[in-house]
Amino acid sequence: MIERIVIGTRGSKLALTQARYVAEFINKFDSTIKIEIKIIKTTGDKLMVALHEAPERGLFVKEIEEALLNKDIDLAVHSMKDMPAEAVSELEIFAVPVREDPSDVIVPRKELSIENLDDISPNSVFATSSLRRISLLNNFFTFKEIKDIRGNIDTRLKKLDEGFCDYLIMAKAALNRLGIKRNYITLDPFTFVPAVAQGALAIQGRRKDFNRFAKIIKFLDDFNTRISTDIERRVLKLIGGGCQIPFGCYVCPIKNKSFKISAFIEKDGNIRRVLFEEDFKKDKNEVANEIYKRLFS
Repeated sequence: MIERIVIGTRGSKLALTQARYVAEFINKFDSTIKIEIKIIKTTGDKLMVALHEAPERGLFVKEIEEALLNKDIDLAVHSMKDMPAEAVSELEIFAVPVREDPSDVIVPRKELSIENLDDISPNSVFATSSLRRISLLNNFFTFKEIKDIRGNIDTRLKKLDEGFCDYLIMAKAALNRLGIKRNYITLDPFTFVPAVAQGALAIQGRRKDFNRFAKIIKFLDDFNTRISTDIERRVLKLIGGGCQIPFGCYVCPIKNKSFKISAFIEKDGNIRRVLFEEDFKKDKNEVANEIYKRLFS
């Protein structure tokens, strides 16, 4: 019987919200379990350059995974998109809860009123530090200026409203989880392709502890989210990339019959884009290989 669980997470408002969500979920399964949330500062939290300029991958998870290996925590809660495709052999993603909306959104300054993309003026200034978002913005809006921006959600929104830029590109999932009410335009994820596993959480633990948490894992895990994000991460592994390349992939299960798949990659200034459907029963490796093959054929 599990009496106490220590959950490791980053200290940002979003990360803590996500960890509390998982803690509440665990207590729905068993209200007698005492849960402690331990904040761990990661290399990514201290980074002064854009992620794609950093030589290392997994900068937002490294120290948390070390805490798991050292048995300082029992479970870790990550934004799955922060996790490298290459896993630490002693660790495992135990559970993947239901995915939030994976879409990106365009958030305007408060004094700007827009209802659709046609309302965005040609001299508008966008802000993002994501190579994927920069690539897609340049593909859709070649006449727009794009500034680099860093900081947590609140910091970026404050910079936006202070006039640093006219529009931010952000993950809709982050706004939803934090309960932030803003005017925004949701971008179609099959056109403006999200990052791998965007909107999904990963609950990670020590591989040898899997059986200990088996019942909780079954309660937390969402099959459709797990299988779709697993395929996306397999494609990322085949490409060998992370934040260092402009790449996006979204696999959407449709009524347990098929996957609707959208992916893109920019290489040597050229964008390769694919949009197709695959049989839901097809092997995950085969689906990932097909996405990779179509991107590079």
